[in-house]
Amino acid sequence: MKTSLKKTLLAAAILGMVGCQTVPEEQRKAIEQIKEQQASTTDSSLHFDLAREYLKTAEKTDDIQYVYMAVEEMEIFSTKEPQHLEGLIARYQLYYDLAGRGDVIMANKLRMLFDKLPDEVIKNVNPPTLAKAVYKVRTEGFSDAYGLRRLLKKSIKEQPHSVTAHIMLAKLYAYDERYNLAVPLMAKVTEMQPENGKLAKLYADMLVDSVEKDCLYREQAPYKEALVQLRKSLKANPEDPKVHAEIARIYSNIGRTNLSLNAYKKYDKLKNDADSKADLVSAYVEAGKPDSARVLIEKQIAKNDVSPYFYEHSARFYFMEGEIEHASEMWNKMFESTDRFGFYDVLAYSYINEKLNGHDIAMAAFEPQSNRYRGKWQKHLRDYRLGEITKPELFLEASNACELTEANYAAALDAWLNGNDVLNQKHLQEVVDKKIYGFVEYIAAKHMLANN
Repeated sequence: MKTSLKKTLLAAAILGMVGCQTVPEEQRKAIEQIKEQQASTTDSSLHFDLAREYLKTAEKTDDIQYVYMAVEEMEIFSTKEPQHLEGLIARYQLYYDLAGRGDVIMANKLRMLFDKLPDEVIKNVNPPTLAKAVYKVRTEGFSDAYGLRRLLKKSIKEQPHSVTAHIMLAKLYAYDERYNLAVPLMAKVTEMQPENGKLAKLYADMLVDSVEKDCLYREQAPYKEALVQLRKSLKANPEDPKVHAEIARIYSNIGRTNLSLNAYKKYDKLKNDADSKADLVSAYVEAGKPDSARVLIEKQIAKNDVSPYFYEHSARFYFMEGEIEHASEMWNKMFESTDRFGFYDVLAYSYINEKLNGHDIAMAAFEPQSNRYRGKWQKHLRDYRLGEITKPELFLEASNACELTEANYAAALDAWLNGNDVLNQKHLQEVVDKKIYGFVEYIAAKHMLANN
């Protein structure tokens, strides 16, 4: 081997960004000579030598493309000489440097190579902190959030341009619902890779989640930024149904019902299944077109093209329309076909179940169905429905407009059950006045008031 590992690693470590200098004559001749030798022999060491010359060229021209050419040669060399220690270490270092520049592919290669390194090679490399963090997530998930945060923060110091490290830390913060920290990190990631549609979508999702977590539905700035990111995502993949669905959801949350309906139509055209039809049903209702919603429901049922999610939205529609027998039928089909359903559905169904079948039967179903929800606010709603707290106590527990919306809706259902139309409409109007547009309670209350 004509080159030393030390020179190879040093050259890789001091590379700059892409340059435009002419390739030095010495390197040009050396590269041509090695390529001529490769044409006449199968000597694997020539790939190592060529990688060396590419690195020298990169060092002198500040052109990163030669680093990638060196990577290609080192990968060929390692394929032919898989046990060669210097080759493994050199390839590892190249991946490490490029991953630090934000190359996701190289970051993935780095982690995969680290996992496969023999013990004698591991002794000669410092494992990147990011590799440790990835291994920790793979084996422990987010159970040790504190330890994982320390690793990821350290990895960002080591590789400040690592997209992977920033994304992982942002996701960890989002997992802990610390969106004030997650959102700025994702903003930085999208600055690193402004043309990456998938990252734009992830950033938009975090923006929307941050709004919903803290009931900041009236804050327009996060939604506007999310829409900007989603449009960037559509440029990369204009037929991604998930992006159209997210755009529709945002328009719904800010009360732009016609724009939401149009986006849901695009989503349905691309996805075209029972679940996309379910979203379209609710979008029609929200846009004040219940007749279109009814036609769609009946068409899907006639074709037997349904799903648990479709039953859920159909039940909600029939309940808003006051057709409680149909609503009960749809909700029962939903409960029979899945164990994943929203608390709203359990609560609303309990009222029509009591209306149709009596208190004891309704509570016998509601108690186990609602016991699965562990949220503090959901527990208060459950206690209210079970008669364990009073209406004034429920309202005292409501801490924001979202919870007040749900408290008023529960009180409206209670009044409806007891035949108090005046109180029912009073609480429904309170729901509408809160203007939490995207909530099913808001959509239902607005529709119910319009029908009276």
